Amino acid sequence: HAHAVWKHLWRLFPWTLAGVVLGWFCMGKLDEAQTRHLIGLIVLVLVLFQLLQRWKKDLFPPMHGMVYVALMGLSAGFTTLVANAAGPIMLLYLLATGLPKMEFMGTGAVYFLILNCAKVPFIYSLGLIDFSSLSIDLALAPAAAAGALFGKRLLPHINQKAFEALALAATIAAAAKLLLW
Repeated sequence: HAHAVWKHLWRLFPWTLAGVVLGWFCMGKLDEAQTRHLIGLIVLVLVLFQLLQRWKKDLFPPMHGMVYVALMGLSAGFTTLVANAAGPIMLLYLLATGLPKMEFMGTGAVYFLILNCAKVPFIYSLGLIDFSSLSIDLALAPAAAAGALFGKRLLPHINQKAFEALALAATIAAAAKLLLW
């Protein structure tokens, strides 16, 4: 939280909430395969947009403009509600901000903390949270905490360019997995 850049979060949250509401209305209207492929396609298009924007800046709107922020927020909100899959979209958004890796991670961590708390009423109303799901979450909490502590120790040793390349590669891998499997 100490490294969160709030100006990026405040711009994104209204659009993300709108995406959560959109996802809430769409839940149950798509089957699992359709949902997975739709999210994979969304992520792939956003990756291609980002790569093309880096290559030909004059052809695309700036990645810090309101159109881009709205697109990313809506996409992240929708995908987090229907499949808990906003990670790749948030990675792309944070890469586009050009934040150093510590601010990147801090901003992402605060974003997901607030987003996951905000979507609880929506997923509860859909019947997706119950005692058994909470017990699984509790069982996995130590592994999540260990991963966070490991990542916190590892991050300072990763070069900024390598960090950005790894983040983009992970996003592309996530899109491919969603589209192909």
